[in-house]
Amino acid sequence: MASAIVYMAFLTMTARYNHTDFNTLLQSNLIFSVMVILVSLNFIIGAILLYYQQRLLKNRYELKIILIVQIIQQALALNPILFIIGGLELIQATADPIKGQPLNSLLKVILILLTAIYLLFGIINFGLII
Repeated sequence: MASAIVYMAFLTMTARYNHTDFNTLLQSNLIFSVMVILVSLNFIIGAILLYYQQRLLKNRYELKIILIVQIIQQALALNPILFIIGGLELIQATADPIKGQPLNSLLKVILILLTAIYLLFGIINFGLII
């Protein structure tokens, strides 16, 4: 969800820097428009996961559907790190809680490391853009 907020802030700052408004910026650059759609989907999926957290944890089938949608979205966005994170989340969601205990710990560590790498690259990329 935070990626959508940060990207919208970035676009707003870019529009102000170029002395234009938000709509004109989106109309002038197709990449910005597509990214707004993608980060909006990130926000929606994040909001669903947050709002229906308890329900999704009880009903693994619905959780798997949401995670599959996330994986497809990240594949279409050509975002390999979030695609991998989504795949690992799907594996985590389908793992048997009793049998998969060592696997769960390893997946959690991998997910945390990949998320940290993704955030680090995002910060570096944002720093290079500004």
